[in-house]
Amino acid sequence: MAKSSRHLMRKLPMLHVYDDHEIKNNWHNQEREPMGSAMTAYDEYNGLANPPPQLPGRSYYNFTHGNVAFYAWDTRRYRTRWEDSSSSVGNGVKGATMLGAEQKRDFIQWLSEVNHTAAVKFVVSSVPLTTGWSNFDSSQDTWRGYPTERSEILELTKYIPNLFFLSGDRHEMAAVELPSGNIEFSTSPISQFTFPLVGKFKRNINGEKTLHYRRPGHVKYGIIDVDTESDPDVPKIKYSLYTTDVDQGRSPAWVYEASGVPWV
Repeated sequence: MAKSSRHLMRKLPMLHVYDDHEIKNNWHNQEREPMGSAMTAYDEYNGLANPPPQLPGRSYYNFTHGNVAFYAWDTRRYRTRWEDSSSSVGNGVKGATMLGAEQKRDFIQWLSEVNHTAAVKFVVSSVPLTTGWSNFDSSQDTWRGYPTERSEILELTKYIPNLFFLSGDRHEMAAVELPSGNIEFSTSPISQFTFPLVGKFKRNINGEKTLHYRRPGHVKYGIIDVDTESDPDVPKIKYSLYTTDVDQGRSPAWVYEASGVPWV
């Protein structure tokens, strides 16, 4: 591990989700090798620090801190090939899934449990739910390639007060209000040596509202402040984006304060 990474991890507690580059680029082959070997390495280096999963051997998990609830998806192990929703994608399948039946049932049960027991809810996805990233790669690898299951999930989350999505993957940043009314903060990477060759983000498409988009910055990260004490009935959520291309990361490049709603 790099010296800078060790320094960071000594100072900040970290929980993890893995993605395709722990296995192979754009992985969707479920348990085929090298999945098993990749998961062994992931668990030894990162995964064992996470909260225990609901079922042994799973990598998705949830936890609650105060009255803020988190659910971290596993978007790799159970996904099928992307959905063939347009001729430009091709080679897809009908009934495509990213979560798999078991994980989806567990997530839906979690939604029902935290709906009125947690002031704020965060759902963590390794890949974005926004359809703004629209190049060939993202049309297969992000939730854009799984529109049926994505719509099913958003149809549920639109009724959950103060639920936000957190994601990464694209080496860029976007904050988007999804068609469900839930806001997604997609921020990455914590460090990169160059920008991806393909980058194509479309604003305000498919019922989405783009709040902010940023490509520059070899380092990008977000800090989220949640205030559930000033008004216990109406929480306050503030997202601050830091990038090395703005004041060398000393001050926020963008700040967004979300309006919470009564949740009890």
